[in-house]
Amino acid sequence: MSKNCNLFVINYHINERWQSIIINILIHITLGGLTMIKGIGHLALTVEDMDKSLEFYCGVLGFEKAFEINDDDGNPWIVYVKVGAGQFIELFYGGDNKQEILTNQIGFNHLCLEVNDINEVANHIKMHGLQLDLEPKRGKDQNFQCWIKDPDGNRIEFMQLVPSSPQMNC
Repeated sequence: MSKNCNLFVINYHINERWQSIIINILIHITLGGLTMIKGIGHLALTVEDMDKSLEFYCGVLGFEKAFEINDDDGNPWIVYVKVGAGQFIELFYGGDNKQEILTNQIGFNHLCLEVNDINEVANHIKMHGLQLDLEPKRGKDQNFQCWIKDPDGNRIEFMQLVPSSPQMNC
């Protein structure tokens, strides 16, 4: 079968997003190239109170505590929280100096977590007695979003992607 016939079969049986992914994989395999970057492996945060952070990330958001790493003296050092396959949030013990929040500060801004239903997430967070910083609304990219801060003040965006958004069409 020729390459054109293979692409026709792909085109006929699957949606455009998967078609694009499969075509890129086929091109990648055909060219014999290696991708240097596979994805984002983890986000690392130093926390003030590990118990509060684990309650938030695991108890409220539903992530799983995957494993812990001790330092060279056997003291707790890092807790890995599993977000998804191969994706983690590293929580480091020992934070005691909160960063001053400045307008237009350079550096880390926020963590965005993709969700299926923005209203379900917002209601779930409220049922745990937490307050959203921003109620669900449509953003400039047409996706739905709401915002909260973790126990250390790190901003977290929840985003429900819509088919017409730029993220779904690039």
